[in-house]
Amino acid sequence: MTDTTDSKRTSKIPLLGDIPILGKYLFSHTRDEKTQIETIIFVSLTLVEPQALKNDEGIPLRAELVHKAQIKDDIRRRDVKDEIRRLRQAADELEKRRTARSRQDD
Repeated sequence: MTDTTDSKRTSKIPLLGDIPILGKYLFSHTRDEKTQIETIIFVSLTLVEPQALKNDEGIPLRAELVHKAQIKDDIRRRDVKDEIRRLRQAADELEKRRTARSRQDD
């Protein structure tokens, strides 16, 4: 992206440059200036493993609502994992009991 600005710059000797007609031609100088500003944006792509990313990566520190929502989501996930672990343990115990019963019946 490029931005170009044209301007006229006047330099003059104090007081003498303010004298009508003479000051303008004898004690001041006007020049044209051209200023060009270039903005260059570099973009690089990187492949990242999703597990390597932190939950709050790229979120501003002052985004309190987002951080609160993330914390609540983390708590919900932890609760779901705990519930799944408990259910698996209960299913394993039930399966062990069934296996023990079937051995007793034999």
